[in-house]
Amino acid sequence: PSPEQAGQRARQRLPALVDEMASPLRLPGAAADYARALSRLPVAMEALAQGLADLGATVIGAEVERDGADALAQGVTLNGRLDLLVGARTGEPAVIDMKWSRTDRYRREEIQQGHAVQLAVYGRILGTDGALAPGAYFMLSQARLLPAGDNLFGSSAGPGAPGLAEVWANTQASWQARMTHLDQGRVAALSEDLAGPGDDAGNEGVPLQLSPPCRFC
Repeated sequence: PSPEQAGQRARQRLPALVDEMASPLRLPGAAADYARALSRLPVAMEALAQGLADLGATVIGAEVERDGADALAQGVTLNGRLDLLVGARTGEPAVIDMKWSRTDRYRREEIQQGHAVQLAVYGRILGTDGALAPGAYFMLSQARLLPAGDNLFGSSAGPGAPGLAEVWANTQASWQARMTHLDQGRVAALSEDLAGPGDDAGNEGVPLQLSPPCRFC
C-alpha cells in the first residue's frame, strides 16, 4: 500500500488487534503504553511503506517460516520466522525484523559491535551461493530502518560496523568451538566476572560472546 494507506489501515485495525493479541495494553496501568502504541504504530507503518517504495522493494510475506539445511554444519538446520520478507528490486530476498523499544540505542550498538546474530541467521537462511541476504531492523517506535552493514537498506548504524557475512562467520565459529568443548566433556560458565587469563574465549579464538538481553534476569 501507499504510505498514506498503510497509516490509515493501521489506525483502523489497531484497536481490534490490541484486543486480539495485546490485551494487557487495555489494563489501567498500561494506559500510557496503549496511547503510545496507537500514536506511534501508524506513523511507523507509513514510514515503512515509504521506505520500501523508495527501495523499489515488494513485500513477499509476514511471519514467514524459512529454514536452511546444513547451515551451521553438516546435518544442522537453522529455522526461523521472519517478521517481514521482502523482495529487492533485483529480485533477491531480504529480511526486516521489527523491534519495539523506547530507544534504538541498544540495537545500534548491537550492529556496531557485530552482534546482530538474529539478522545474520536470517541472512544465512535466505542466502544463496554462500552470500547472505541483506537485513535490517525496523524500529517501530522511532519509525526508522537500521541496516546491519551497508546493504540495500542503506548505510549501517555507525562507521566501520561489520556486515552480516562477518557476523555470521563469528557466530558459526563460536558455535563450532562450543560444540567442540561439549564433545570433550567441557561446559564453559561464561560471565564477565569469571573472565580471566584462562578464559577460553580469549585463548581459543571463540569470537562471539553475547550479553544477556536483560541484566536483571
